[in-house]
Amino acid sequence: MKKLLIELLKKYYTQISDKWIDILIPIYKDKLTETQIQAFVYSSLNTFIDVIRKTDYKEADQFLISSYNLFSATNLNLLEISQIFSQGRFAVLNSIELIRSIDNGC
Repeated sequence: MKKLLIELLKKYYTQISDKWIDILIPIYKDKLTETQIQAFVYSSLNTFIDVIRKTDYKEADQFLISSYNLFSATNLNLLEISQIFSQGRFAVLNSIELIRSIDNGC
């Protein structure tokens, strides 16, 4: 399962990150710059891949610290932070659904 998740994230990295960024920019444009959003999304995906591949949570620790600093500096509340991660999950699930529809010829 680990190998499949890594392959999925790597193969659809651009599609997932672009979708996630496209969703976040209009929602958080008043609190985060486009560069901050892009950096957060890329960092998130890279951290997920590293943690899955290495089963080492040291990268995740640094990611959480960086995320906390970003979110604190921009005064995002817990609900907004949760929505940011939910949109990332949506971007991944959207890619999985696209794969299924292609594989099933739909």
